Amino acid sequence: MDEAPPPRTPVGVTVPPPEPPQAPPSSAAASEPSPPPPPVEQPPSDAPPSPPSYASGEYTIGEDTDSYDDSDPAALTDFRQTLDPYGSWSDDPTYGTIWTPSPSAVGPDFQPYVSAGHWTYDDDYTWVSDYPWGWAPFHYGRWIFIDGRGWAWVPGREYRGAWVNWSVDDGYGYLGWAPAPPLFIWVAGAPVWWHGYWGPRWAYCPRGAVFAPRVGASVIVGPAAVAIAPRMRPYGGIGARVAVGPPPARFGYAPAAIPRAAAAPTVAHAREFARPSTAQPMGARPPTARMIATPAVRGGYDAPRAGYAARPAFPPNNVARTQPVPYTPGTARAVPGVPARPTPVSPMPYQRPTPVSPGFQPRPVTPVSPGFQPRPTPVAPTNIPRPMPVTPRFQPAPAVRPVTPQVSPAVRAPAPAPAVRPVAPSGGFRGPSGVHVAPHH
Repeated sequence: MDEAPPPRTPVGVTVPPPEPPQAPPSSAAASEPSPPPPPVEQPPSDAPPSPPSYASGEYTIGEDTDSYDDSDPAALTDFRQTLDPYGSWSDDPTYGTIWTPSPSAVGPDFQPYVSAGHWTYDDDYTWVSDYPWGWAPFHYGRWIFIDGRGWAWVPGREYRGAWVNWSVDDGYGYLGWAPAPPLFIWVAGAPVWWHGYWGPRWAYCPRGAVFAPRVGASVIVGPAAVAIAPRMRPYGGIGARVAVGPPPARFGYAPAAIPRAAAAPTVAHAREFARPSTAQPMGARPPTARMIATPAVRGGYDAPRAGYAARPAFPPNNVARTQPVPYTPGTARAVPGVPARPTPVSPMPYQRPTPVSPGFQPRPVTPVSPGFQPRPTPVAPTNIPRPMPVTPRFQPAPAVRPVTPQVSPAVRAPAPAPAVRPVAPSGGFRGPSGVHVAPHH
């Protein structure tokens, strides 16, 4: 028995009636212009500006684009207008491009983070300089001490309240700090890793004078600090990677007694110069791609090599943290939604060209005749047994008997003849004198 076909409309569902067909538009309606589209809603004027891109048009995934890297080449130009009237630029054989303040601007006993300034504290210590140019070199770059020249500044483009290392004693009776060493130097306009020797020059301050308006009058430096140094220990590490200083509460400061950096106009100017969105209207350059030209040599540096591929300088401090991506051995790590990049190829090792004297003439090449056959190079035979050296059988040398020297017998002297006693003849008699008297016949 055949089944009936299924209904076109499910049971219980109401189908709306079909709409009547629309009449074709008349010529008058077609001639009328269509209404303009509605205007697109614009963002309010106080919306944050779009993040600036690098000068090369590149972006770093997961990084805050509204920031400068410390090794950005803009550090060599953005501070010149501020620092040129108060010092001079030069190229040092050990520290590369540096800026040295003139003695007339800082005085003979100048020391960074000690002279003409004081400490404030928000979430970390911030140095407030009294110099009109102090907003730049005390919040950017590094200070180094050069024998025979004094203190000099290595440019950098990353902002920080103070680029210093910290130390404390066990009872928090003293707070010590010293300028942090450079992580890189500048050679021919390119950043170069630096791993030279760095001897910190510490300044120790009693706990009650840490936030004094003239902290330089209370610190202990130079030979007088030798007696305090043995009791001090590093706080947060020592080196180019600076750490947060000890909280002021450890030194007995109440929150109301701690000066804040927000009230200092020089600090506000330095913080605005840290972001491209606010620094470029002030005359700063846009950020460029992060790179380190070439590794450095301990105790000095190498000039940038031509054709050396750029490589990342160091991980930034503001990289966005993401969830870990599962990794399969033998495959490249991939980030969801981000196209994979080709694996960089290491460049060929640099070979220094051999110097040629000005009058050198290359030796002309002798033409080879058509029938020339190169002489085969003699090949030494292999796998030929090497004759074993014959060791002669050991034969002991004949024993040599000691020769006893023949000693001739000693010649004895003849024995003396015995004394001959005269024999008295028979008869006679011996006189009174012992003389024998012969008898008279």
